[in-house]
Amino acid sequence: MRLLPVLMSVCGLLLSASHGLAADIRRIEAVGSVPIHSGERSAVGPKEAAIDAALREAVHRIANDFLLDADSGEGDSQSIALQPVLGNDMVRFTRSFRIIEDRGERPALFVEEGGAATEYVVIVEVQVDAGRVEQRLVERGLISRSQPAGVDRVVRLEVVGLEQYAAYEELRALILERLGADSVAPLEMERGRSVLAVKTRLGTADLLHRLLAVSPGNMEIAPLDAEGDSLRVSVQWTPPQPEDSTRSGRGATAPARAETSAH
Repeated sequence: MRLLPVLMSVCGLLLSASHGLAADIRRIEAVGSVPIHSGERSAVGPKEAAIDAALREAVHRIANDFLLDADSGEGDSQSIALQPVLGNDMVRFTRSFRIIEDRGERPALFVEEGGAATEYVVIVEVQVDAGRVEQRLVERGLISRSQPAGVDRVVRLEVVGLEQYAAYEELRALILERLGADSVAPLEMERGRSVLAVKTRLGTADLLHRLLAVSPGNMEIAPLDAEGDSLRVSVQWTPPQPEDSTRSGRGATAPARAETSAH
């Protein structure tokens, strides 16, 4: 099924679901790639198929976040095949998307399918309706309903690599201002390592993904470990240059593109 007709068919359903409870919408940047075989024809063009792949990657990533937060044997995201659970239509789990970069056809790098010399690649920003993803996982008995919105938790955030106090201050401001945490309190501090108590309404996996999404260009954050309400990351920080002071995140330099909405 082509992507645009699917978008139109679910438009009314998404609009009706948007009333009442506030939706949990999460922004994910995902790479979509599909192999291109010489002489092979398909009803779906390679660009459209690559967009479908990016939507699937974004939705599956959110599903894996819920499975990780479930912290049980059944919730092992490495052992659960999500396609039978979520199906093939990812649009029902998204609110909107926009293409950040259309790389077009290029030598195969991302796809693992043998025999494909080239692939079509797009980078897409997807607004995933996490509430719908969670509901499907609950219906299939893979997770239980998470804490209701508005309930605070404390995430123990261990940061490796902070060598300067200015780096700590910038990271703390990032968590408070961009992630909306209620407080960030130091538990342990030494050169190159800090342990912070982050009071937040976000789960551990969600906190990590949002932290990666909003980190500025001078702050390279990489996940090291996550378990329960504990998160460990490494941070490489360089002082911001004057021309970077107005930039809000990694994607700030990308040119604006028209948004394609699922409404």
